[in-house]
Amino acid sequence: MINANKEFIKDFLLEFNDHAETVESSLVHIEKDKDNPDLINSIFRAFHSIKGNASWLGLDLIKDLSHSAENMLGDIRNKKYSITPEITDCILASLDTLKILAKRLSEGDTKPVDISNILNKIDAIRTSSPPKTAAPPPPPPQQSKTKVRGRDVELIIMESGKVSIIKIDGRFDFRITDALLEKIEQLKNKGFIYIIFDLTNTIFISSSGAGVIASTHQELKASGGKVILAGARGEVKKIFEITGLTNEFEMYDNLKDAIKKIENETN
Repeated sequence: MINANKEFIKDFLLEFNDHAETVESSLVHIEKDKDNPDLINSIFRAFHSIKGNASWLGLDLIKDLSHSAENMLGDIRNKKYSITPEITDCILASLDTLKILAKRLSEGDTKPVDISNILNKIDAIRTSSPPKTAAPPPPPPQQSKTKVRGRDVELIIMESGKVSIIKIDGRFDFRITDALLEKIEQLKNKGFIYIIFDLTNTIFISSSGAGVIASTHQELKASGGKVILAGARGEVKKIFEITGLTNEFEMYDNLKDAIKKIENETN
């Protein structure tokens, strides 16, 4: 639990409960509509958010299990295989184990827990599937701009050349994470491996917001890219300093310097 303190843990547990309810509700409906992409995406994003939040708090067991479950849901989203009763049971078992880990976390119980059994079940499902056919190469990126507005936030996605920029004006919390994760997935599918988070006008960042940034960084690093932060200041910058995430990311005072850094690396 390297990066955790009581307030962050409380925040994590509150959001964990919301994500757990999302998984359970989606699974109830998916029994009657197993190929519904919205339901599959809903479960995928819930595990993805749990993984991201756990990652930046150093909650390794929760991170590892939610990551494995997320990968299984990712296979289903990519039509590698369909939802079956075995997979539904495995998703429920994964969630039940995560609930146990969350309960122990809330009680301050730090004794080690063996999660190898459920991890092995997920691996067995994924490895017993037929090999996935190669996806067509992504289209060349084009310059575009997308806005998502909420009560306290404006999310702006910009694409130009090899760089995508995510500008978050206002509060960066759980209310925009679903929309943001969907946009990030679209950017990755287009071939972007460098993402700048412009936090110049971000006035607050929650554990779910930091978790999205941390998990996106890890995914892009696996593809040879990374996340760069620009413009973080005040309380937002302090969150990254307190959690030690300043050691994970390159941080620049302004967007111009961040763009220049990526351009120098990619040219």
